[in-house]
Amino acid sequence: MTKNRSLAGKWAVGLLALTFVLVVLAFSTQNWLASDDRFYGAKLEKMGLWVHCFRSLPDPQDSSLRQFFSGCRWLFEAYTTGYSEIRGHLTPPFFIAVQMFYTLCFLCTAVSAVLVVMLILCIDEDREVCFLRTMAVLMALSGVFGTFAVIIFGAMGRSYEWTTDKQHNYLSWSYGLGVLAAFLAFVDMSLFLVDARIKQRKLEGRYSGKPRTLDSTV
Repeated sequence: MTKNRSLAGKWAVGLLALTFVLVVLAFSTQNWLASDDRFYGAKLEKMGLWVHCFRSLPDPQDSSLRQFFSGCRWLFEAYTTGYSEIRGHLTPPFFIAVQMFYTLCFLCTAVSAVLVVMLILCIDEDREVCFLRTMAVLMALSGVFGTFAVIIFGAMGRSYEWTTDKQHNYLSWSYGLGVLAAFLAFVDMSLFLVDARIKQRKLEGRYSGKPRTLDSTV
């Protein structure tokens, strides 16, 4: 960050960059839930927040069982294949809640990343404390929203009614990235608060005319 940044501030920026990458990967990849490759009768192959990958999913609206879905499909696909008509069947309320919470997690982390860039490039020292505290709040919200998302999905993700043999489904690496990102968001919040406190004490010392010597490695 700018001008004699403390060690906490440097770690906060680096950790924010890592957290943002993890959130983006968890948000966009399709491995929140997967089916064991050794089980050949599964309808599901893998799925993320926005993409479902099927081995052979029968159309629940086709009583004659002549239409099946296979391969990966974006959730909002609008092709005239009948997929959009069964979207409600594939996205129960708990899954919509997961999408909503993790989208909020993504937005909070993205805004924090933008604020960090602004802090590095164009924010003077007098306004740094406000920016640091704002980023701490945003990362706290990111952690809270991300935690809600992974808890809900972890508790209910394997219970999809349209999948077969749920015991063969498991939480995959995209879900793991989401869990790690939520944890790191809380750590990053703490680091931003520490850096804000250090910067505030420096400013108070400067304006009082009695500079205080602080350990810049805190």
